[in-house]
Amino acid sequence: VWGEPRRTGYEYNWARSGATSATMIQQNQHVKAAQQVRDGKVTFVFIGIGANDFSPGFGTYQPIYNGTMSDAALQAKVSQAIADVTLAVDTVRDAGAQGVAVVLFTQWESDPTIASRFPDAAKRKRVADAIDAVNAGLRAMAAARPNVAIVDQNAFGAAKILPYLDSAGNFAVGGEKISLVVNGDEPHHAKLGDGSHVGTVMSGMIANYYWVDMLAGFGVNIPPLTDAEILQAAGIRAGPT
Repeated sequence: VWGEPRRTGYEYNWARSGATSATMIQQNQHVKAAQQVRDGKVTFVFIGIGANDFSPGFGTYQPIYNGTMSDAALQAKVSQAIADVTLAVDTVRDAGAQGVAVVLFTQWESDPTIASRFPDAAKRKRVADAIDAVNAGLRAMAAARPNVAIVDQNAFGAAKILPYLDSAGNFAVGGEKISLVVNGDEPHHAKLGDGSHVGTVMSGMIANYYWVDMLAGFGVNIPPLTDAEILQAAGIRAGPT
C-alpha cells in the first residue's frame, strides 16, 4: 500500500483509473516517477496516457461530437494535452531516465464499435482530427528529443488486429478465436465486460508490442510471449505438467 497517488500495487506503477493527461500532471505523477529515477530505482519510463482524454464513455468525445465544445476550446484542449505530456517527458528525462516511451492517444475511430454508437461520420471526424492533432504534436516532441520513443497503439490495432478479423469480428491467437466486437469476462473476448479494459489475451499481445518491442529499441532484449504462453495465462490452454 503506497498511498496517494499510487494507491495499492507495484512500487513503480503510477497508473490511475480514469486518469487523463491533465490529472497526471495535477497529481504530480511525473514528479514522483522522476524522483524514482533520481534514486536509481527506475531506468526507463513508460508514459501511457490519453485514452480517457477523448473517451466516448466519460471523456470529451460526446461534446466534441455533438458540437457543444467550441473550436477554440477544442484547440485549447489539444494544445494542453501536448503540453502536459511534454512536461512529463521532460521531467523524467531531466531526472536521468535512459529512455522514455510515449504512447499515442487512442484513436477511437479505429474501434469497430464506435460507428454504431456515433453514426454521423462528419461529427466523428471532428473528434478524430483532434486526436490526430495531439498525436502529431507528440510525434514532433519525441523527434526533437534523444531517447524518446513513440509507441503507436493505433498502428498496433491497424496492423495486428483489424486486418485479421473474420466476418464475425474475431481474430485468431494460436488457433483460438478472440472476439473484438463482443465484450465479456470469459477469456475469448478482447475486451472485458466493462467495455473499456482489455482481457488477458489482448494484454499478452499488448505486452509484446508496448514493452518487449519498445525496450528492444533501447537495447534491452526480452523474449516475447508466445501465443501458447498467452493462452495459458488466460486459462484457455493448459500449461506444462
